[in-house]
Amino acid sequence: MSNVIELLEKLGSDPLLRHAADAVLEQALLEARVDPAIREALMTRDQHKLEMLLGATANVCCMIATPAQEEDDDDDEPSKDDDDDHQDGGDEKALRHAS
Repeated sequence: MSNVIELLEKLGSDPLLRHAADAVLEQALLEARVDPAIREALMTRDQHKLEMLLGATANVCCMIATPAQEEDDDDDEPSKDDDDDHQDGGDEKALRHAS
């Protein structure tokens, strides 16, 4: 089956081969030693038959999973208010909370 996948990749990447005459495509399939049933499906451009022969499905879902972002811990780095508290002994913060 890898030869079929390689050939499909080549067909997809080479516009001259993708749009080539049937005789050229058939020669490429013969050179790749593709199974006759698969060769027929490719020559007739029968996607469903090719999928069945390769055991593939047409339903493809592409997703990108990204890791969850960690929340910032305010405990690790002192905030500007915390720096002010340390400079004036914290009296200002205590007064704000008391009122």
